[in-house]
Amino acid sequence: MPHRAAKVSTLLLVISLTAASAADQKAWDECNQTGDTGASIAACTQILQAPDETTSNRAIAYYVRAGAYRIRGDNDHAIADYTKAIEANAQYADAYASRGIVYQIKGDNDRAIADYTKAIAIDPRNANAYVGRGMVYWLKGDSDHAVADYSQAIEINPRYAIAYFNRGSIFEAKGERDRAIADFSRAIELAPRDAEAFVRRGTIYQAAGDSDRAIADYSKAIEIDPRQAEAYVRRGMVYRGNGDGDSAISDYGKAIAINGQDAVAYFNRGRAFEAGGDHDLAIADYSKAIEINPQDAGAYYNRGIAMLHKGNRDGAIADYTKAIEISPGFADAYVGRGTVYQAGGDRERAIADYSKAIEINPQQHSSVYLNRGNIFAAKGDQDRAIADYDKVIEINPRGAAAYVRRG
Repeated sequence: MPHRAAKVSTLLLVISLTAASAADQKAWDECNQTGDTGASIAACTQILQAPDETTSNRAIAYYVRAGAYRIRGDNDHAIADYTKAIEANAQYADAYASRGIVYQIKGDNDRAIADYTKAIAIDPRNANAYVGRGMVYWLKGDSDHAVADYSQAIEINPRYAIAYFNRGSIFEAKGERDRAIADFSRAIELAPRDAEAFVRRGTIYQAAGDSDRAIADYSKAIEIDPRQAEAYVRRGMVYRGNGDGDSAISDYGKAIAINGQDAVAYFNRGRAFEAGGDHDLAIADYSKAIEINPQDAGAYYNRGIAMLHKGNRDGAIADYTKAIEISPGFADAYVGRGTVYQAGGDRERAIADYSKAIEINPQQHSSVYLNRGNIFAAKGDQDRAIADYDKVIEINPRGAAAYVRRG
C-alpha cells in the first residue's frame, strides 16, 4: 500500500486582543469564532473596513480571516490575507507559518520552506513552524533535515504528538523499526484516540512478523474509528498470512463497504478467494481492482493466474501481456505467459518469455531454467538444455529432476 503523507499541524486561530480596538467586542467575537466561516469572514471584514482600526489589530483580523478562508479551502484568498497580515506586522511569526501551510497545500514547497524558515527566525520556539518545514523537507526527499526539524519541535514541546507521528513515519520508511515504534508509541500515549497512529505502528509489527501485536493495533484503530478502511485491509492481510481466509475476506469486505473504490481491498480479497479455490469470485475482484486502477499490473497478473485455473488460456495470456505492458520488468508475468505458451506447444514464445524473465532476474526460481531446459531438450538442443539443468542444480542442489534430465 502506498506510504501515507505526514500529518499537518494546525495553527490555532483563536487570538486575544492586546490593544484597544475601534470595533466592538461582538464583532471580534464573531470574527474569532471558527464554527461558521462565513460569519467569521464577514465580521473580520467589518473590522478591517473600520477606518480608525489600529495596524496591529488589522494584522490580527487579516490573520483570522485568512484562517477562515483556509478552512473553506479558498487557498488564494488565505494567502492574500496572510500576506496582508505580514505587511501590517512584519514580525508576525504565526502568519508566516500559516502561509507556509497553504503554500505547502498548493504544492509550492520552496515558498513554504521560506515562510517556515522566516517564522523560525522570528520565533525560534515556534514548534509548528518546525513541524511544517519538516513535512516539506520530507516531501522533497530530504529525510535528514525533516528528522532534525521534527526533533527540534519535540525539544520545544515534548508533548507534540504530530511531531512524534511524523518522525516515526520517516523512521518507518528508512527501515528503523525500533525508533519508529518508539515514536508511534509516544504519539499514541499523547493522543490515545489517534487511530492512524495505531495503524502505522501495526504496519511495523506486521512487517516484523509480529502478527498478534499487528492485529491488536489494527483492532484498536477500528475500535476508535470504525470507518478506518486501511485498518480492515491490513488486518485482513495478517489474517490471511495466518491462514484465516474467512476472517481476511470478512475484513476486506468491510473495507470495501466503507470505500467502494478501494482497489487494494478488492485485490487482496481476490487473492483470498483464489487461495480458497473460488476463481470466479477472485476474477470478479481482480476485475474491479483493474476498473478502479487500470495501471495495476499485479491485478492483471493475478487475474491471469485465475483465468488459467479456469482453463482460459487466451484470457491468461492477455492478462499477462497487459501486466508486462504496464510493468516491463515484471519477471513473473513473463514466466506465467511462458508457461501458458509451453503448455500450448508454442516453444519459441515460451523460450523467449523464460529468457526475458531470466534476463530481468538471473536468480529466477529453478523451475524457470528447468522449463526452458526441457524445451531445449525437446528441440534436440542438448548443449543449451544441459546448461539450463546445470543452473537448476546450482540454484537448487536438491533438484532431482535436473539431475535425471541432465543424465
